[in-house]
Formats: sequence, C-alpha cells, structure tokens
Amino acid sequence: MKLSNKIVIEKAKELGFDLVGFASAELLQDETERLKEWLALGYHASMEYMNRNVEKRLDVKKCFTKCLQCNLSCNELLYRSSSHI
Repeated sequence: MKLSNKIVIEKAKELGFDLVGFASAELLQDETERLKEWLALGYHASMEYMNRNVEKRLDVKKCFTKCLQCNLSCNELLYRSSSHI
C-alpha cells in the first residue's frame, strides 16, 4: 500500500491532531541564509543543539535521502492549553 497524504491526514486526525500540512523537501535558500545569520549572532542562546548538524537542518534531504515531502502535524489543543499558563 502506498502511503498518501490522505492516509497521513486521516491517521493524524484519528490520533487527535488538529492540523496536518505538507511541504516539498527542498532547499530554501533565503531561509538558509537567515538561519546561518541567526546562529552567528548567537540568537540560539543555550540551545546548542541548533549548532549541531547545521548542514542537515539546512537541507532535509541530507537526513531523509528519499524524502519528497515533509509533513507537519500540530495539535491545536496543546497550543490552546499552553497559552493559558
């Protein structure tokens, strides 16, 4: 069985996710330059993991060589509840 966007969306909804999105797994040149600048300025503060494997952060295909799309699943309930803390 081929895994389709529709199957991923349906499963995510079953699991309680409110939002599921997809994006092409491609290098984003403008964002790459902004991330490099952001890191160089130290804006990552104590989040040292942001400096690790930067080349993989910049190009998702270096992590997932056969990836054509990435998906993002968000649970809106989590955001709503955490905003009241």
